[in-house]
Amino acid sequence: HDSSEIYLTGIGGEVRGNIFDAAGIGVRTAIEVHRSGKLVTGNTINGYRACILPSAGEDLARSVDITGNTCLNVYQGITVWAVDGAWDGISITGNVVRQNRNGFWGSVNWDAPIGLYPGSTYAVKNLTIANNQITTVLPDALSTNNQQAGISLYVNPATPTLVNALIEGNLIEQALCSGITVQGPVTISSLVIRGNTIVNPGQTKSTGNVCAASAFQNAIGIFTVTGGTITGSIVRDN
Repeated sequence: HDSSEIYLTGIGGEVRGNIFDAAGIGVRTAIEVHRSGKLVTGNTINGYRACILPSAGEDLARSVDITGNTCLNVYQGITVWAVDGAWDGISITGNVVRQNRNGFWGSVNWDAPIGLYPGSTYAVKNLTIANNQITTVLPDALSTNNQQAGISLYVNPATPTLVNALIEGNLIEQALCSGITVQGPVTISSLVIRGNTIVNPGQTKSTGNVCAASAFQNAIGIFTVTGGTITGSIVRDN
């Protein structure tokens, strides 16, 4: 079933300094927060399918800060959902995410240590992903797809825009597919990817997986498909 240990909604609020240790593989989400003005900091989560899930929960959510958390042995780490509203200002900084998909029930292919939920349908603006430490436990032979990466900004066709996204100073080790991927058939503008360290991407052992193609094993992959545009972007010093 779809459960969250802490489910916090409303304007404002903090989830600080908690320890979550899963007793088995059936647990789903440790921390889920909705709406503006949230701070999630200093928490340690071990063995959950999903570590931290911020979801807009209103027409336009602002000022959500996810910083200094430790996610160990999780299937997906920090996943931003924009299925129930748009984002203007979300920061994911200074977290440690150790992805370990072995032992969890089933595979959803796209789950990333940090990223956007690929089924999102609303715009995302002013997104910062900075100074996080990301690693994947190997070997991993579960299935993947082209949305899988250490940091995955896959923008769904139904999402209007991704604007002002900064990916900076992250350490990404042993990503299953690309270290960082940005892709989608929509408008992506003011994207900055700089100062990241990416070590040994493309480590999946799955047979017949999409990211077996070399294009999806690069340190950084930026793709547009029919109808998509990327403007005003900077990639440097990685």
